[in-house]
Amino acid sequence: MLSTNKIKIYRSLQQKKYRQKYGQFLVEGAKAVQEFINQGWKAESIIVQENVPHKLKLSVDVEPVAATSLQMNQISSFKTAAPVVGVFNMRESGSVDYSKSMIALDSINDPGNLGTIIRIADWYGIEQVLVSRSTVEEFNSKAISSTMGSFARVKVFRVDLLDTLKNFNEKIYAAMLEGESIYSIHKSTGPFCLIIGSESHGIDATLYENLRAKRISIPRIGDAESLNAGVATGILIDRILNG
Repeated sequence: MLSTNKIKIYRSLQQKKYRQKYGQFLVEGAKAVQEFINQGWKAESIIVQENVPHKLKLSVDVEPVAATSLQMNQISSFKTAAPVVGVFNMRESGSVDYSKSMIALDSINDPGNLGTIIRIADWYGIEQVLVSRSTVEEFNSKAISSTMGSFARVKVFRVDLLDTLKNFNEKIYAAMLEGESIYSIHKSTGPFCLIIGSESHGIDATLYENLRAKRISIPRIGDAESLNAGVATGILIDRILNG
C-alpha cells in the first residue's frame, strides 16, 4: 500500500512547482500509462486501484503498487480517478531536428488545446512540437491526458520560438485570420513548420514578420468569431500534407 508521505508527494504533482521540484509528472489511465512504458519512459511508480483488474504489460523492474479508491482520488487531478496512475520522470527531448516538420505554438494557454495539438501531430506523423515560454506547461495533467498517450512519442521543446525558427530554412506557415486561403496552398513536398497562436491574441507579430512566414487561414463561411486552436491545427495540417 502507499504510504501517507508518497500520497502527499504524488498529490503535489498536480501543481507545476512540485512537478518541477521532483522532476516528475502524472499519467492517468491504463492506456496512456502503457504508451509511456512502451516508449521507454522511466516510471517512478505505477499505482493501481485494488480489486480492479488491469492488463498492463510491465517491465520486470516496475512493480505496481495497490491503492484504495480513496487514495486514487487523493492522487488524481480529475474528479473521477482512473484505476491506473503512473508517476513518470521527466526527460529531455534532445535537440530540434531541422530536417523534419514541426508545429510551433505561441502562447497557447489552454492545456486541453495543447494536448489536442500534440495528439494531432502524432496522428499526422509530426514528431516535434515547439512551445513558446508563454505557452501552458506541457506536463500539466490535463495536457497529458488530452494527448491520449501521444505525448510519449512526440518530442516537445520549450524554446524561444524566434531564435529557434531562425535556424529552420524550410517553409514556415503562420495561421492568421487575414492570411491566404489554405485551399490555395499546394501540398507540401518537404519539411515545414506551422505556427499556431492563441485564440484571443493570435501570433506575436515579431514571429511572422522576422521569419517571413507565409500567412494562411481557413476561410470562414458562417459567423463564428474564431476556431478552437486544436481544430484549426487539424484542418491546416491535413491540407498542408494532403493538398
